[in-house]
Formats: sequence, structure tokens, C-alpha cells
Amino acid sequence: MPIPKKINSSLSKAILIAICCALSSGIAFAAGDFAIPHGQVIVSPDALLSATAGGLDQTGSTQASETVSGMPFDHAFVVKIGKTSAETNVTQFNIRIQEAVAKGDTMVGSLWLRGVAADGKSPASTAFLFEKADSLWTNSISDTEVSLPGGTKWRHIVVPFAAAESYLPGEAMASIRLAFGPQTVEVAGLDVEDLGTTVPLNDLVADIANNAPPLDVKLAIGAPTNIRHLSASAETSARQDTAKQM
Repeated sequence: MPIPKKINSSLSKAILIAICCALSSGIAFAAGDFAIPHGQVIVSPDALLSATAGGLDQTGSTQASETVSGMPFDHAFVVKIGKTSAETNVTQFNIRIQEAVAKGDTMVGSLWLRGVAADGKSPASTAFLFEKADSLWTNSISDTEVSLPGGTKWRHIVVPFAAAESYLPGEAMASIRLAFGPQTVEVAGLDVEDLGTTVPLNDLVADIANNAPPLDVKLAIGAPTNIRHLSASAETSARQDTAKQM
């Protein structure tokens, strides 16, 4: 039965408020035709192609390049993590920004992820961060990402956030943490763009949430230390519960 317009409007408002109150939002969806807004490129996919993950020796890991077909990118890195580490940043990619960023700018990070844990069943895990590239490590976003089950399909990760500070080129970096225990992780297409102040962060998050493929979308809404992952079915239940309360 269709949801009455009044309830549907209230639901949309409630969902938008929940998203707006979040300090960070990561949105992951399977490969499809959904397009994210574009702005000034501050970390380009080409930068990842020439990068080497730091700390490979500390986790008994290896990094190799592979050719990919049928995707928006044609090359990816395969990183095999050999052993568990106490810290997830022991092995990671760090890509410094190539353009200046102003405090409060709406940003959007994007990368592609595929992989599997050493047990051959559990998904691979990574974390996407945007932070100051010095000992203060001022953090604009920190969001843990997981691959799709099975390790055969690529997942597109989209992370909208706001710049915590102003940075000159090279003063901040995008990081992909990899040390989440023994696993094989494939990463590609890292891209970070600055939308300035023309696109409010709340509007960007709501637009992506509303237009990403509904059957594949998984939302991560909350502060970096308290991320809640909602599957499409869980989100549907949450919306129904909200409707009952109105």
C-alpha cells in the first residue's frame, strides 16, 4: 500500500534530520550507474596508481598491481595482509592533497573496494580517512569500509564530509588503512573532490542516500567512533518504525 504523502514527507524530513545530525557519513553501494557530484579534484585516481603502501613489512604484507576490465578504472592494487597488527594504520596508503582546501568545504571521497579475509568467507576491511599530514593528525573523516561478501564483486564507497581545517597543497592527506588482520584487499579509483560551499554537506548526503541504488545501498551514519551500518532492509524497518510513531 502506498505511503500517504503526509507520512512520506515526514519520513523524508526525519531521515534528513538524522543524516544532518551525523558527524560523518559513508555510503557504499555496488557497481552501477549512480554518479556523484564533481568539484575540484584534490586527490586524483592517478595518485594512487603511483603509490606504495607504507608498513608492508610490519604486517608481512605484499602489494601488486592488476589489470581490471569492465569497471570505471583499468588498474587496481592487490594488498595481501599477512598478519595481525595492534594498529590498523601500520599498513596504509597515504596520498597528499594536490590543491588547497578551505575549512568547512564540502568534500566527497570515493574509492572502489573488493576483497576477502583469510578465512575465504568474511569480507575484507579497510578504513578511509582524511586528515592533517602532521603530528596533530586533525581528522575530517574516519570511516571503516567492508567489501561485498564473497570477494568477487567491487563495491563503490562514497564518503561525504566537511573539511575540519584549511590546508595548502600537501598539508592534508587521504589515507586507506589496511591492517585489519590477514586478508586480501583490492583497492582502486581513490578520488577526493572539493565542492566548496556551493553544495551544503547535508544536501549532498541526502542526495546520495536518496539516489544510490536502493537494493545495494548501505549507510554508515554517525560519529567516527560510533558508526552504525544499516543495510537496505534494516533501513526499511527503521522507516516503518518511524512512520508508526508519527
